Amino acid sequence: MKNLFIIMVLAGAIFISCASSGENMAAPEPARPAETEVIAEEAITETNSFNLAEYINERNLIADLFNGESNDFDLRVRANKAVYYVNDNLSISIRSNELCYFVVFHLDVNNNIQIIYPNIWEPNMNFIEPGVIRTIPEDADFRIHEPYGEEWILVFAQDRHIDLPSSQPGINSISIDALASSLAIWRSGDDDPENTTKPRGAAAQIIYSVLPR
Repeated sequence: MKNLFIIMVLAGAIFISCASSGENMAAPEPARPAETEVIAEEAITETNSFNLAEYINERNLIADLFNGESNDFDLRVRANKAVYYVNDNLSISIRSNELCYFVVFHLDVNNNIQIIYPNIWEPNMNFIEPGVIRTIPEDADFRIHEPYGEEWILVFAQDRHIDLPSSQPGINSISIDALASSLAIWRSGDDDPENTTKPRGAAAQIIYSVLPR
């Protein structure tokens, strides 16, 4: 009997699934190829529940966190396309001129934020050697789905290990306040009080569109 093991990673936006054999559902081994689908919820269409000014303000606040103006080193991020259609695969290339660790966030059409890298398939591979281009994911696929619109990939990197909250990557979306707080802690080095040297950090973002075929 063939079962499908499914974990919701981003509420309404990203699913990780892997077909496995056997009677019982079980998490596959980390090295096993998996499929990650970027699937956003139905876009909000009811005017009485949608505040355009608030929506734009939220996106601007998020963009400011990753504008790269205070970067301590060079961090370059690219997607394999600028425009995606349903069932296209998204891959992300990351390059730095310094050895660093990184976290990748996904912002969907509805302003939901979630960590998509590292993840359960590649939990301890979020580092880059100087001058080396890392393309992620390596053992999974990020597959694009509707609704249509503009989505962002947000990357933060620093020169020391990044301690992620125990619930992330997890099933819950991250609030803007929680995201800003995490970035502030990482940049200040408060998560590593024994290290008196302030960490060197950098941020970058890319924007892409999702269109119907």
